[in-house]
Amino acid sequence: MTDALDAASLVEAANALLAVAPLLGSATAQEMAQALDWPVTRHRPERSISLDPGYGIGPSGAYAGLDTSDRPRALLVDVSNPDHGGPEFRQDVFAAAAATLAEALGPATDRRPGENPALWWRREPTVLRLVNSRDGVYLQLDLIDRLEQEF
Repeated sequence: MTDALDAASLVEAANALLAVAPLLGSATAQEMAQALDWPVTRHRPERSISLDPGYGIGPSGAYAGLDTSDRPRALLVDVSNPDHGGPEFRQDVFAAAAATLAEALGPATDRRPGENPALWWRREPTVLRLVNSRDGVYLQLDLIDRLEQEF
């Protein structure tokens, strides 16, 4: 198991998420997994789905919480292994990932400082977020409308 995605894998994961962005909120969990071509490692209908994107990060590598129609509400990909490293390690991974994504996707459209800092790349009606949390660093594809309700 690897501690963090390398630059090429990070860009590949970001592009994979952006490619399925039009399906978010409308496709079922199984349809999303098929579109990504990532094997399902665990599926709890109407609750969650775990996928293996093949990067060797974390217990499954990708995860989505599901709504009552079994559609992903958001899709998350681990950038760092949640079982490895403390705050300094996560900060280093976040900084390197931020630089890589800025080069690949252009500058972030939003910055969210704080305890769990995040960078956002808006692609209406979705947003790709890079988040540094106490659980690790991850990429998350969300619907903007859903996030605006949270913030």
